[in-house]
Amino acid sequence: MSACGDCIASAGGCCVNLLAQGWKVVLLPSEIERISAISGKSPSEFVDTSPLEPCQFEYYATESPAPDPLWARLFYRWTQPTAIADSCPFLTAEGCSLPYDSRPFLCQVYPLDFSITDNRVYFLQKRESDCRIEREMTSVEEVLACFQDDRERLERSFKLFRRELLSLLNTLQALGIRPMRLEDRPALVQVLKHTPEFEPAEIPVAEEVIDAYLSNPQGSGYHAYVAELDAEVVGYICYGPTPLTHGTWDIYWMAVAPAEKGRGIGSALLACAEARIKEARGRLILIETSSKPGYEKTRRFYDSQGYEVVCRLPDFYAPGDDKLILQKRLR
Repeated sequence: MSACGDCIASAGGCCVNLLAQGWKVVLLPSEIERISAISGKSPSEFVDTSPLEPCQFEYYATESPAPDPLWARLFYRWTQPTAIADSCPFLTAEGCSLPYDSRPFLCQVYPLDFSITDNRVYFLQKRESDCRIEREMTSVEEVLACFQDDRERLERSFKLFRRELLSLLNTLQALGIRPMRLEDRPALVQVLKHTPEFEPAEIPVAEEVIDAYLSNPQGSGYHAYVAELDAEVVGYICYGPTPLTHGTWDIYWMAVAPAEKGRGIGSALLACAEARIKEARGRLILIETSSKPGYEKTRRFYDSQGYEVVCRLPDFYAPGDDKLILQKRLR
């Protein structure tokens, strides 16, 4: 049973109120993929990549009933997480339209709380809460019985959530993003050569752009940053303002070492670029990619980061290989 169905049907729902106050239900990458597959919606239809509101940072860092350093640290380090958009498209008058097992873990567990540090689910009664469950229930077991759930299933889901979340945190703690330097070039060339999406003819073009930046960082028209993990260069992003436009920028190249994909590095690089573009008063970001099947994961990644296809040029790269132009407007 949904932990929000009764409330939404009778009173508009506490989840709705939380989202209206700027709170976001944080999503893990696997949750985005699962929800997209089950709902048929592309991630751009339900994912929000804007920073969390200060009130949410403050809650997890200082006001949580059981302070959890790892949990608080995650929110501070993960400055631009993916989250359910402010107006959740899955909420209806009858409750959540997603099957229970496919919902984000944070939706499944509410109104219970949990500790990442010791893998514990707990419940604290809140007499002043608007939520009937929080006012009237007194234990985890009572809450679970109300929603016809059980501790074993919840703890199993929690372990999966905890494992992925801590993996992301560990990566983010070890990850460093900094301006590209000349000594990074050999490692970047290896990343390019081992990225299966890039055709052999494309790699020299990417190298030319890297060389243009390294020879004249201020005057090249490019901005380039690398991602370091355990002192190893594992990816980079190159972007720049689009000539003859006001506030439009292009992401020209981005690559992550295949062995390190799925660890949030691409998202961190893109978030870095977006933050700096925003600081430069950019308003629009464009990305070009291919329609070939080999680029399916690339397209899904950009979709999950809030980019939408706004133009398709048939047969642009080759017969049957269309050029897709993706766009994201900065808030």
